[in-house]
Amino acid sequence: MATYQVLSTRALLLALSLGSLSCGSYVKYDGNDPTQGAPLLTDSGIAVDLVKEGTFDHTLFSSVLTQYVSLDGKQSALDYDGIAQNPIAVAALDAYRIDVANADPEALKGQAQQLAFWLNAYNANVIAGVLASYGGDPTYSVITSGTFFNARVYRIAGLMMSLDELEQGVIRGDWDHPNVAGSPSDAKLRAFHSALWGKEQVNARIHVALNCAALSCPNLLQKAWLPATLPQDLQQALEAFLADPFKGAGSDGISLLFTYYKPDFEAEAGSVSAFIENNRKGGLSGVSTDKSLNYDWTLNIKR
Repeated sequence: MATYQVLSTRALLLALSLGSLSCGSYVKYDGNDPTQGAPLLTDSGIAVDLVKEGTFDHTLFSSVLTQYVSLDGKQSALDYDGIAQNPIAVAALDAYRIDVANADPEALKGQAQQLAFWLNAYNANVIAGVLASYGGDPTYSVITSGTFFNARVYRIAGLMMSLDELEQGVIRGDWDHPNVAGSPSDAKLRAFHSALWGKEQVNARIHVALNCAALSCPNLLQKAWLPATLPQDLQQALEAFLADPFKGAGSDGISLLFTYYKPDFEAEAGSVSAFIENNRKGGLSGVSTDKSLNYDWTLNIKR
């Protein structure tokens, strides 16, 4: 029966993913988007309610990150090959993305629940996008094709959208961004953004939570972003980013993220310098805020 198949499959994936995610035979991630199909259905033909009492389950995504994100010094790396070679890991990521595709984030209770949903939706789909296009090429980068962030190929919260529509539109509310302006889903993107922030300013810490699959991006955590610990996890991630002189802030300059998204940091602290000073241990000591670090778009793959 449909309900039994849906629930038992998810339960099996959860049990396996919380274990060792043992490798099976090689499974090439072929780029087919599992979220393109019909919503998950119960016996009665009603879509499964993926938002339970105003919450959303990120366990499957956490299990993949815990197994495949590693830290080499201060730099996180993702074992894309390990995921692609493990049918259980691929299935867990796909199942999570199907949940994301069919969920109603506006039914989530509270800003932390909604923000965690959108941050994880972005990171999970970036990983899936790399798996679909990387193909083992050691020179691969997400900027190689020029369309990685603006292709409207991801089904999220019932909409087909691009990564930029998610980040720049839903999360940041930059309606003049060239990859957001004129979106066919403009009204719904704005509604999602309004439900997330209300009349509040965008929390600039989102920029250390979104990972663009490049070495200069802020690190991936070894877990999903979770509503219960979101404020402290975001602050810790920000402090760790600013403590890294090679990608955050140091004598050679500051991350280009502070240039790309300057208005977000200014809205919170008045200036980029003030934002760094307020959130970096040691303040601006040893930091050259008048220079920018080179942004390394090399894939953040485990090597």
